[in-house]
Amino acid sequence: MNAKSGRRGWVRTLGVFSVAAALAQMGCYRPEPVAPGFSFASHAVRDGDNREVLSIPLSLVSDTQIHYLYGDPTFPRIEWIDQINSATQVAVRPVQLDYYARDLFRWLILSVAEQPFIHLGDSADLSCRQEFQVLIDELKVVNTGRYPRSEGNPWFLTPGNHDGYFYGHRNVDADGWNNACGSSLDKDKNGAMNKADFVTMYLSNLASQNGKSLGFAPHRELQKLFNTVRVEDKTCNMLPSNNRAECVPTGGDFTYPSQPGQLLRNVAWQIDRNEPWRSFVVQQLNLTAGDAPAQVRAILLDTSAYSSRPYSPVPIGLNAGVTGSVLPVQLKLIHKWAQEASATPNTVLVLMGHHPFDELDDDSKKSLGEFIDNYKVPIYVSSHTHAGFWKSHGSGTSSWIELNVGSTTDFPPERREFVLAKTNGRLELSTPLTRLNERARDSNFPLPVDCEEHWQAAPGDPEYDDYYLDYMFGSSLSAEATQHNLWDALLRSHRRLFSTVKTHPDNSEPWPMLLGELPGKAASACENDDAIIAAIEGLLKKKGSQFSEQKARFLAEIDRFDHKRKELDPTCSQRFRRCQALWASQHEFLRDRKLEPHDDTLLFPWR
Repeated sequence: MNAKSGRRGWVRTLGVFSVAAALAQMGCYRPEPVAPGFSFASHAVRDGDNREVLSIPLSLVSDTQIHYLYGDPTFPRIEWIDQINSATQVAVRPVQLDYYARDLFRWLILSVAEQPFIHLGDSADLSCRQEFQVLIDELKVVNTGRYPRSEGNPWFLTPGNHDGYFYGHRNVDADGWNNACGSSLDKDKNGAMNKADFVTMYLSNLASQNGKSLGFAPHRELQKLFNTVRVEDKTCNMLPSNNRAECVPTGGDFTYPSQPGQLLRNVAWQIDRNEPWRSFVVQQLNLTAGDAPAQVRAILLDTSAYSSRPYSPVPIGLNAGVTGSVLPVQLKLIHKWAQEASATPNTVLVLMGHHPFDELDDDSKKSLGEFIDNYKVPIYVSSHTHAGFWKSHGSGTSSWIELNVGSTTDFPPERREFVLAKTNGRLELSTPLTRLNERARDSNFPLPVDCEEHWQAAPGDPEYDDYYLDYMFGSSLSAEATQHNLWDALLRSHRRLFSTVKTHPDNSEPWPMLLGELPGKAASACENDDAIIAAIEGLLKKKGSQFSEQKARFLAEIDRFDHKRKELDPTCSQRFRRCQALWASQHEFLRDRKLEPHDDTLLFPWR
């Protein structure tokens, strides 16, 4: 594990005795030597006449980790843990990064609107239903072509350890998990998302995708299967589209009929409500480009399915953030798919999963290693580290490459493209890397952003007092105190938001409600941006746990309103949100207000 890879669920819960052990495992990442037989192609070769494209271009993203901010305090989010373990940048993120992470994700996927993409896991953070729903909402809008640069992108997701395990490391009792996910604020929408819940939600949304405008077939056959399931006295096609999670059968092995534009070839799953950690989903995609001389298939593994319950909050015992696992039933399925695919000459198989290969359990490594050797798999794509790397595995003719993809949220926020080609008789992987911090102001980037200097939160700002790293300066051992400090930090951040991004006079979204201070006292509605700012000012003056519910509910109301309101200047809003997230991500990574080599302009005080 390298110093950039700290956004793991298990590190969030390190206590006194485990911190030293965790730090002892860390080291700076150094590039792996490339095995003989692999080489780096020059641009001249890639653009030459001897290159035949084999696969359609894809975008790869991962580790979005949408975080729900308004639930009950939990042990992992403690200022003191963040302080003593600052080298791995864990436990707590800046509130601006948690709040605007969805904007970084949207920015990345919209910058390649013409490509399908694969999310390599960790869509959520606490693993709450509403965290995953935020990602789904963004994907739905892009998939249906409602963004200016979107034409209906097909998308797929392979589960990560945060997709079904509390804080990405374990399966815990429902009550504490539900409380952290804010079930007391909205029990219908909010709540824990165990692995069985995640697989159900994902499959329900996968089946409803539209990709027609890009020439890709929608997933109608899977939807037809789900529609035949009966819930009480109704078939699922009679239920509202937002209430069809129960329509997903508890198991399946579905093969799509071969047709032009059908990316999803196979999908198999198991949903175990009693032992949710046994639940999994595994998929096979047909990535072959047009009349390519070879067939390309990608198998999306589920490396977060276990035969026994992940229970440990520290790297002792089974912890989903430390150890990945691929169940034997998955291996049987992918062997079957690989044998069918290999019946066609010149088939190239690619594996993708969340955990890096070396972080799988011994049985999974052995079985997947044999699979890779048997089917001559040249590439395994992983994520989980938030850092990204290349690694060469094996030796001689058994060598293969692992490509690890970084995070869309933690610095540097990134995505990769993925294209296979046959170049001069050899297999070529072309995977350009896009990092938002490097491309934000590039006029050649599809969605450049010019950040206004006065938008940036600075230490000691007398007007807003919302510096990104103020949360670092506390040393509380209390989860409650930490949560209250973070809520105050978010309130101060929202002062800047509503002072900068104004609401349109024609807005029809109901304004946020402020809960009355006393039991039974009616809530009052804000009527404009100034009223929201005034309510924030009033709440910031209130200290103590007795005001916790009032602050949490008002912040949740602001979140609801802010993401649905009609804005006076939507372009300014997009710029502001992306800049806030980018600055917060960079400041957290550097753990200070420092310059990076890519920074090219500095303003000095005038003497």
